[in-house]
Amino acid sequence: MSRFLLALALLLAALVPSAGQAKRVALIIGMSDYQHLSSLINPVPDAKAIAAELKSHGFEVSEYYNIDRADLLDALEKFKREATGAEVALVYYAGHGMEVDGKNVLAPTDMEIECQNKTALRSVALEQLFDASSPAPQQIVLLDACRNNPFPQCPTRGASGSGFRGLSLVGEADRTLLIANATLSGNLAADGDPGAHSHDRLPRRSAQRQS
Repeated sequence: MSRFLLALALLLAALVPSAGQAKRVALIIGMSDYQHLSSLINPVPDAKAIAAELKSHGFEVSEYYNIDRADLLDALEKFKREATGAEVALVYYAGHGMEVDGKNVLAPTDMEIECQNKTALRSVALEQLFDASSPAPQQIVLLDACRNNPFPQCPTRGASGSGFRGLSLVGEADRTLLIANATLSGNLAADGDPGAHSHDRLPRRSAQRQS
């Protein structure tokens, strides 16, 4: 997680040199306590650490922890209104995230998986995070999605072979958007040791810029 904090500092310096004059808003989402998926240790502490860091840099921060699909959709709609008129809109998500049947989805606390049909029930499309930040001319999306096998009951899920994988490549050519992923596209990320904040299984994070 310390690499995320470093990335944030660099982003703030590069994108908003006159920080005192620009309205900057952030949506922070942390999911740890799942009803039907494996619980996670670090997403909520990670999200709270990111929220504190952003507040110290002058962001107006909205925080949501361990919320179900209905509340997550409400939070995204509310943030989209807040992003209107802002110079920078940042969204940080920590929790389960995956590619299911070719689609990137994030997991609210009430999400379920149907293994036989590879269907995610009560999931939220990753694109909705991008849409929430879209009113701002400068958008930052940080995906700290843990992908260390959230579905142990599904025998086809794994680091190789068919089944559920990590988030696939995201972003569109017609947006000014910076994306930071917890690991490279299609790879798995581990939750990390208790209190140590989350970490990836690869030695670097991936970032991409669309314009």
